[in-house]
Amino acid sequence: MIPTSHKQKLPKTMSYPLGAEAISDALLSAPNVDRFTIVFSALALWPASESNRRIREGLSYPILVVQYMPPLRGGFVVSKQYAHSSDIGHWSIRVNAVLRELRQPAGALLRELGLPAIVEWLRSSGRTGWETRQHSIELMFDAAAVTLSVVCDDGV
Repeated sequence: MIPTSHKQKLPKTMSYPLGAEAISDALLSAPNVDRFTIVFSALALWPASESNRRIREGLSYPILVVQYMPPLRGGFVVSKQYAHSSDIGHWSIRVNAVLRELRQPAGALLRELGLPAIVEWLRSSGRTGWETRQHSIELMFDAAAVTLSVVCDDGV
């Protein structure tokens, strides 16, 4: 199972759309999955007021983000959340909260569309030179339409 490095406590009105076990099971066959950690976050965006506004108004926001940060000089990796020493780069999954009443439809969309898209994206990580750049894939949840879209940043 992919280890969880942090899980924020949520108010009763919020819930995480999937747990670590469901994510781990879905990504089991994907390359580099053994190098991941999972963070469960109450806030999808910064500042918190923007995250809360998007959730409250049913606007699109990322509910699952997978990111690869390459090692920099001397094997030092810097990401928005933290810095650490690594000679292989840093792989992370961030799961963001949804309104409790949207937990089941958001989780179903992640299982049916989002996680398979991440597996395909991870298969591209074997290309020559891929690990020399930062990459991310965001699964954007539109609460009003109850849809999921995929946004990739391939580091170019």
